Amino acid sequence: MQHIVKGGTAFSALQVNLQKGEWIKAEKNAMMAMSGDLTLSARMDGGFLRGLARKFSGESFFFQEIRAEKGPGWVMLAPVSPGAVTAVELDGKTELTAEKGAFLAATEHVNVSSTVQHLGKAIFGGEGFVVVKIGGRGTVFFGGFGAIEMITLTPEQDIVVDNTHLVAWEDSVTYNLAKGGTSWMSAVLGGEAITARLKGPGRVWVQTRTVGAFKAWLGVLPYQLKSATK
Repeated sequence: MQHIVKGGTAFSALQVNLQKGEWIKAEKNAMMAMSGDLTLSARMDGGFLRGLARKFSGESFFFQEIRAEKGPGWVMLAPVSPGAVTAVELDGKTELTAEKGAFLAATEHVNVSSTVQHLGKAIFGGEGFVVVKIGGRGTVFFGGFGAIEMITLTPEQDIVVDNTHLVAWEDSVTYNLAKGGTSWMSAVLGGEAITARLKGPGRVWVQTRTVGAFKAWLGVLPYQLKSATK
């Protein structure tokens, strides 16, 4: 199985080339095109309860299952939001936590489920009560809003990240909340009231844009356009 990310970082699409007998699972509505020899069906991965948990985390109850039964073929997958697609290799030992909506696709031996966050993280973390948990052995593909950057943390190294920019992090990384400034007043006035402090070792993936900030920008866009036409 081979994969190619096309379209640059602004409007990425993922092409997966399957050999006969191989298959891949993808988020609902992810398939944009595929060769005629491939088959597509709905798959409840992990049973009813796991599917229900994914639904509460913002993912789909059913996956798309794309198989190369008759012979080799290709499929192109597109994330919902405009931005980059990145591939992460899992060794069967490391588990990832991802924000809702980040999962795009995975190879057959990757497990996608969800878990309930600690109450404080759910309220202030920006990721909701339920987050996506990804484990197993194989390749998982994420979509981000904007470009996706990976940060590798050494043991005891820590970073502060705006929660709305978080995409995923390894389970070896500890995750706690912190105020985003030297005082609560400066944190609020600076627009970073609550941030995440992540400590290594492990990898963290962040996105360069956020949906909330983009929506806020769209809110002033009509006025800007109106002014520009005067």
